[in-house]
Amino acid sequence: MEKPTKNKLFIVALLTAFLLLTVLLLSSEQDAPKYSTTENLGKIRLGLPLQPTSVLAMLAIDKGYFGKYGLDIEVENYVSGKRALFDGLISGKVDVVTASDTPTVYASFTHPELRVIASIYATDNTNRIVARRDHGITEPADLKGKHIATQGRSAVHYFLHQFLLEKQLQESDLTLSFLKAEQLPVALAAGEIDAFSMREPYVQQARDLLGENAVVFAAPGAYRQSEQMVILESLQKERPGVSRALLSGLLDAEKFWHDDRDAALKILGKWLNLPTERVRKLTEGSHANVHLEQALLIRLEDEAQWMIDDKIVEQDKQPDFLRLLSTAPLLEVAPAQMGLIQ
Repeated sequence: MEKPTKNKLFIVALLTAFLLLTVLLLSSEQDAPKYSTTENLGKIRLGLPLQPTSVLAMLAIDKGYFGKYGLDIEVENYVSGKRALFDGLISGKVDVVTASDTPTVYASFTHPELRVIASIYATDNTNRIVARRDHGITEPADLKGKHIATQGRSAVHYFLHQFLLEKQLQESDLTLSFLKAEQLPVALAAGEIDAFSMREPYVQQARDLLGENAVVFAAPGAYRQSEQMVILESLQKERPGVSRALLSGLLDAEKFWHDDRDAALKILGKWLNLPTERVRKLTEGSHANVHLEQALLIRLEDEAQWMIDDKIVEQDKQPDFLRLLSTAPLLEVAPAQMGLIQ
């Protein structure tokens, strides 16, 4: 057998060293922060809806991840994403909000300056219909002819629409009215309405008020709701580093969510004032990650058409959703999490 020459041994050693160096470089690149800066980006007012879909923003605030990337976050809490969007961002009280797809679609008809930099949560089983048993409701078909309330032009409104379609009911089969989110459990307990469409923590509030008289209906898969991080185009132009820093803080929060779920659930429970096991159940089957996907674009278009067809908006032309979805910041920070085809 031929003995290896010194040249061959040298080449093998060189290749081995090269491979080891490559592995180390890839490993360090993978572990490196998505975006780093020594720049102080200043104060950002964040409008935060107190709901499970905001979990990544809550974790990023609680763990100081936004501050890690140069942001001084000032938090303003809201009872819903719709309120955060309209009462906070559009009114100028905050600089950025998390809000679900439906109110974002509704707002985009009249506010083309809105920009979505990422989706941060998705679930198809977070909303519920809560009804009164003593009003003759024990199954979905019993909702026919009843008075149902919800928060209008919001995710729970669109969920009600999808729920009725799935149960072969129409909005014309019932009386529909709109209330603020916090008014729904009280109105149901007082017997002013027969049922409402909503999510936590208001579902649990209604359960507590009604006890065994509460009937709760779910519809897994009827509506895949997503939470977005929404800012204004003017802020992106004036302070481009803000979008990148927000995304980087959220990406750190995503890693924490997956690496230490128990600790993350405790933080979420603290924000929502709910027991840890309750929020664990609420988030089952959900996906907390920072991304933009093609399915979101399709969903936005479907919801816009629903609003046009049902005369929820006066316009008959959809907004430009490719303009609404601002892809540049995510492509800079985490290109692998971009699934939108433009």
